[in-house]
Amino acid sequence: HFLQLLRGAGIEIGALHRPCDAPHLKGSFVDRMTVAELRAQYPELRSAPIVETDKIDDAETLATFADKSQDFVIANHVIEHMGNPIRALANWERVLRVGGRLFLAAPDMHFTFDRERAKTSIEHLVLDFEHPDPKRDREHFEEFARLVSCRQFKLKPEDQYRELAQELWDKQYSIHYHVWDYASFQEFLQYLAGSEGWRFKRVAERATAGDEFIFVLERRT
Repeated sequence: HFLQLLRGAGIEIGALHRPCDAPHLKGSFVDRMTVAELRAQYPELRSAPIVETDKIDDAETLATFADKSQDFVIANHVIEHMGNPIRALANWERVLRVGGRLFLAAPDMHFTFDRERAKTSIEHLVLDFEHPDPKRDREHFEEFARLVSCRQFKLKPEDQYRELAQELWDKQYSIHYHVWDYASFQEFLQYLAGSEGWRFKRVAERATAGDEFIFVLERRT
């Protein structure tokens, strides 16, 4: 069990109704909203036991957390919701102590409602990091509305996807901005490993028999 590779006290980001089962860890829950606000944001979870938010913060920045303050960070199906994944990874690394570990899991696009979308390229991720642009963020909402919400979930007729995209944008619904499979995420991490200032080393990884892949990364210095 990859969570057994974590130790000490740390944080789990965006657990919602599915916190990780790791009783050996001393953890607190971080989210962008209170439980009441999360229930309003996600009416589909109205009957789910959402965990209490211990700290309100933006998952990409973790601005309320000091450098080298955590033994672990759990980001279970979180990175695909980040508009700027490289910035998110940099800040998850920033708050870890040397030797601290990141548990990261994400869905494999081929086995989810994202299967009709194009894999996110490394060039796109670098552009999002170096030149963040709300207009480009908005385009993610249109793609998600058209290929997922309308086509897969049939929330509206497909020719009304722009209307739905606007509704999701106005609400700042937490969509899947980016999509990967195991191989493309490996390539993404390999690219980052060659970047100046990258302090993570891979400890463990695997693609599950289900619909996700998991990485455990350790801060080296």
